[in-house]
This record gives sequence, structure tokens and C-alpha cells, in this order.
Amino acid sequence: MKSTALFALPLSAMVVMTACGDNGEDTADEGNGNNEDNANLLNENDEQENETNENNEANELNEENIEDELEEGMGEEDMPEMDEFELDMDPDEPVATVDGEEITAAELEETMQMQVMQAQMQGQELSDEQLDEMQEDVVNFMVDNELMERATEELELSDDEREEAIEELENFIGEDINAMLEEQGVPEEEQDEIIEQEAKMFHLVGNVELDDDDVQEYYEEMTDGQEGQEDFDELEDEMLEQIEFQLKQEHLADELREEADVEILV
Repeated sequence: MKSTALFALPLSAMVVMTACGDNGEDTADEGNGNNEDNANLLNENDEQENETNENNEANELNEENIEDELEEGMGEEDMPEMDEFELDMDPDEPVATVDGEEITAAELEETMQMQVMQAQMQGQELSDEQLDEMQEDVVNFMVDNELMERATEELELSDDEREEAIEELENFIGEDINAMLEEQGVPEEEQDEIIEQEAKMFHLVGNVELDDDDVQEYYEEMTDGQEGQEDFDELEDEMLEQIEFQLKQEHLADELREEADVEILV
């Protein structure tokens, strides 16, 4: 199943990963980390274009990129042992369906491997309970991606709408989208299609309206009971923008789910 690129993991997953990491990091570092995660997630999902051998090669390239980043950031003796995530399921077994179209265990395992590796890069050791929570989030993330992909296929943007959406996209990932895709090895002939799809997604998300207190209520609900989380009033603007965007994504996904037949099987 093809995935829309920039649907970020729900904030609950981000909170789990942050809470079990280094609580001494400041909020600005958390915000920058989210930008890097979203950029990595864009690359990850864009490389999962199909279920052919190209898909496997793309995932191997992503793993190499993550390992290269890890090696650059620390000495070889300091590198944590990287454990691969494996599902105890038949690869072809469905973990969810969207209007009858299946998301398979193999697709879930590939996405989980990337998220677990990113957590390990940050020195985090996830418990079985946290892995279960992350898996639930990832399955829903993949369902939402499929729904978003369908919505973007039906959307046409004007030149002004496209330009504005691309600007929002680049603010979100923290760098020029073309430069990022080139750096990640995406062929030039594929970049325009990827950017067009992402521009459509950002346009859809940007049109979601929130009430004044929604973002604070959302953050406090997701961080309730988690140690080491910043008070809402102390969050940097960049982090607030990430949280607001995530909440808009969830609202949009809820609207799309109401019009679809979605079944979660794990």
C-alpha cells in the first residue's frame, strides 16, 4: 500500500519516545528533533512507493542513512546495539483494511523498524508496553496515510495554493524540500510528484480549523502522567507549531475515517 509521506506519528508516540530518553534536553532541542523526525518520515514513506524489490532497496537505504547519522554523532565505541523489530505474524497477514484494501504485517514491520531505530539512535530503550503503544500508533498512522493519499488524489491546487503549501511544508521540515529529497537520494524525475502530493496534504491540513484552547488541551492530555515534559506555557514556538499541525492532522483523519470503512485487525 502506497503511503502519503508526511503524516507524522501521533503526539502520544512522540511523548513515549521523549519520556524514555534524556530528560535534560531543552525544548528547543525537542523541536529540532521533531523537524528531523518529520524529514526522516517523509523520506521513509516516499521510498515505500510499492511492494516490489524497489521498496526493499529503499528501506535498506534508509537504514544506512540512519546508521550513518548515528556514526557521525558518536564514536564507534559509544554506539548502542541496534535491535531489529520483528512481528510474529505472516508477512502477508493484514493488520488493517481501508475500504477492503489491506495493510500487511510486512508493511507494518518495515515502518516499525524505522521508528524503533530512530528511538535507539536517541539512546532510548523501549519497553514491551511502549512498543505495543508505538505499534498501535503506527497502524493508525498507516491507515491515515492511505486516507490522505486518496484525498490528495482528488484535489487540484492553484499556483498560489501550491506555493503557499510548499512554504508551509518547508517550514515544517526545517529545510528546502528539493535539497532534502536530493540529499536523500530521491531521483530528480520523482521529486515533482512527491512535492505535489505533499503540497496537497499541507493545503488540506491547513484548512482544518481549531478552537483557541484545542492545542493546549491536546498537549496536556497527551502528556498527562509523563515525566520530564515541559509545561505548555514554556514550549517554544516551533514545538507549538508541530503540535498544532499534528492536531489538525488528527482532526482531518477523523473526518476522512467517517467516510471510509476502516478495520484495525491487531
